[in-house]
Amino acid sequence: MDDIKNIIDIIVALATVFSLIVIWLTLREMKIQRHKSYEPYILPLNFEIVFLCRYPQIIFPINTYSKIDDIKIEKKMDSPLIKLRNIGQGVAKDISANIEWNIKYHKYFETLKSEFDNLKIGINLKVSENNCWLDLNEDKKVLSGGNYPYQNDYHQDFDYLLPVRENDEEIKIEIPSSVNLLFKLSILLLELLPDSDKEGAYKRLQKYFLPMVKIDYKDNLGKPFSSEYTLNLKTLKIQMQGDVNGMMYTLGIERLK
Repeated sequence: MDDIKNIIDIIVALATVFSLIVIWLTLREMKIQRHKSYEPYILPLNFEIVFLCRYPQIIFPINTYSKIDDIKIEKKMDSPLIKLRNIGQGVAKDISANIEWNIKYHKYFETLKSEFDNLKIGINLKVSENNCWLDLNEDKKVLSGGNYPYQNDYHQDFDYLLPVRENDEEIKIEIPSSVNLLFKLSILLLELLPDSDKEGAYKRLQKYFLPMVKIDYKDNLGKPFSSEYTLNLKTLKIQMQGDVNGMMYTLGIERLK
């Protein structure tokens, strides 16, 4: 009888331990799920930039738009925007956004200058280690110009960003003028080059454009989060429309983890 009682006591003890483990695991999962309900998740959105090239009527500027339909209503962008959105469940706080553009401006603009000089179209670039200067020349149909200092690093702090389920709020970061000029002059070169050379010129642009976006933030409980993305140029789309005066180049930019 004592042996049977001992066996029963052992079974009861094991069942009690098992029950405690199940309860602990259940409470742990509930805690994880509760914390997840507060977790934010910030990422840069994929986006497109539409460039309208009106060569030979106008060499420069090349206007930019967020979509093709905006061309017809003349809704131009001064500068394209990188948008950060919180697609998580909770509010993101104490946000720190950093972008490393990682562009070898001097080498790339020197290459463009050499190409334009060979084409003899009236684009006059002065390239230095720290900036690129574009001469205005109305006789040559270069209607805007100026100094474009190179920007390689960006940092800005933000207080908070609500999740998408609560509103459509976004953090908007302007692409710097030096990157914008790099895009526009690259599009102009693609317009001027023969079809056989366009692919090589665009692959060169893809090679030089590999910015890194790093985002640090916290949830409502103070738990830190960090994520990094590379921005990558997708395949370029070139289009014409009868009701649009010029060639449309749509540049797609996507995030890569």
